[in-house]
Amino acid sequence: MVQDIVVAINKNVDFGRRLKLHVPENFTVLEKQNIRMLPTEVRMKPVSCVILYIEHVISDELHFERFKESFPHIPCIAVLVHPNIEIARYCGVKGIDGVLPVDEIDLIGDEIDRVRGLKNNKVFLANISINKMNEDYSEIVKEALSIIEHDYVKLLNTNEVADLLEIAEATLSREFVKFGLPGPKKILTRMKIEHAVKLMQNKGLNIREIASLSGFTEEKRMAECFHRMFNMPPGEYRAKYIGNKFVRNK
Repeated sequence: MVQDIVVAINKNVDFGRRLKLHVPENFTVLEKQNIRMLPTEVRMKPVSCVILYIEHVISDELHFERFKESFPHIPCIAVLVHPNIEIARYCGVKGIDGVLPVDEIDLIGDEIDRVRGLKNNKVFLANISINKMNEDYSEIVKEALSIIEHDYVKLLNTNEVADLLEIAEATLSREFVKFGLPGPKKILTRMKIEHAVKLMQNKGLNIREIASLSGFTEEKRMAECFHRMFNMPPGEYRAKYIGNKFVRNK
């Protein structure tokens, strides 16, 4: 599975070291000195959060504002060297989702979870009419569904799910069939597609970027899945339905 990435914009080596000590283990910290590098990183990597080390004001405000306009789904946290009401208010005006004093950097994991929750485009199994806690399901099915729901963007295939459960992928598929469920591959793909549909509301993202952020290995693969599900490519679907009151057939 691919790790989530936190991009830290700072020129303070000591802060970078401290940050790496306190971010959750499932995150990789990528340090950059310039806000102008953000769009490229977001397009190329699974960036989950941006952390700005701020002493007084945001450096390069214009590029930061452009970044926020293009990628409103990426949460941003300001770690303040000199926290006060004025600087906190300033951060809010500039679109910062969370503020944390540098002395409380040990709480960064909780703050990341909080701001990600606010920006979350997460899809749940209930969105595709599957109850992962159905008492009739076997423990294998329940555990597999929980893994898929939690990590569908990171999962490249259902073999990873089977490996985590220490069973063969064929065994996993048979378990799903036994309880009248769609196959795990179909469920995983459906979750990625539903996530892509949510991301389509972000005007700053093109179809290639949406495919990557939804967990598809390439745009072509997402297009194939969209065509099977909706009988049209993702670009056409976006132009035709996003923003309109349209209910997709389950």
